[in-house]
Amino acid sequence: MMFEIFSDGILFRLIAPFFIFGVLFFSVSFFVDSIRYKLPLVIIGVLLSFVSVFYFGKKVEFDKNELEKSKIEISNQQKQVESEKVTTSVVIKYVDKIKVIEKERIVYVDRVKEVFTTKIINDYPIPELFVRVLESSAEGKIPDPAGITDGAPSEIKIDEAATYISENYDICRMNAEKLISLQNWVRFQQKVFNSDQEIK
Repeated sequence: MMFEIFSDGILFRLIAPFFIFGVLFFSVSFFVDSIRYKLPLVIIGVLLSFVSVFYFGKKVEFDKNELEKSKIEISNQQKQVESEKVTTSVVIKYVDKIKVIEKERIVYVDRVKEVFTTKIINDYPIPELFVRVLESSAEGKIPDPAGITDGAPSEIKIDEAATYISENYDICRMNAEKLISLQNWVRFQQKVFNSDQEIK
């Protein structure tokens, strides 16, 4: 913490002077005969040199760590941007496919009205058993044997059943597209954050 506070301050600017004075004091000590002055010069010279070299090493390590942090931050920002692009692309494709299914559903409904004339609707009644089995299947239930009828006609007409079945198929297609889009989104996000693979 203290190193971070002084990393760009006074201590950093004193590294070179400390080292120079340290070498100077140590060198001068060789020309001094008196132990009274020689020993302090050696101690001060070694201390200043050691402190400057130690601090310079710490400074280099600190700068290296800061550089790595900056690279990671930039990389994360780039991945975030790419992630947002992927999300937008997947959503656009999904919406376009849903629009196609919606248009086709309208065509199917109109086609049912064209095909099933009043005569066909009256001539081909749907058995009540068929309706109950269909409803049970849609609800994910097993039909109750006690409720099985003898083939009496249902109040639901054949054109209504065709429209109902067609709409259910369309809902299934929409759900399938939603699942496919989600799978694609997850796969692309994994490529963005877990590897350097190109997003296509």
